[in-house]
Amino acid sequence: TTFSSLWNTASAQNNEVVIPCGTCAVVDYTDGSTITFNKGLNIQGKLFFPPTANVEIYTSHVFIMGVLEMDPPAAGNKVKFRFFGDTDQYLHPIDNNSNACDATEGCKMGKKPFAVAGGKLNIHGLADPTCPSWVRLQ
Repeated sequence: TTFSSLWNTASAQNNEVVIPCGTCAVVDYTDGSTITFNKGLNIQGKLFFPPTANVEIYTSHVFIMGVLEMDPPAAGNKVKFRFFGDTDQYLHPIDNNSNACDATEGCKMGKKPFAVAGGKLNIHGLADPTCPSWVRLQ
């Protein structure tokens, strides 16, 4: 599934963009577009940013209950998240976590949250020997 098709459907209905469980959406924006999610982004399946992705995502929130994965961008490309809004956002957990929050209201996540809630975040960075991503403990 292409990410643009999910965005087009959700934005036409003024809904939160949801990547459903069991769906793998591949980001197909390659021109540096800014994509606005007025009602936020909810990843229950998988969202994959290949090296060709070149996009800015402007949203009120990102909830990850599935998988968000990014490969290092190709030369000249970038992926950027920017957040807007001054109202609290509420997460409604799925599957085995569905009872973790109030069934009606959900879990209050605050303003502009980027929340991994039972999901997985895999961001593969660029190899840079001058900036280690880990340090050996002694």
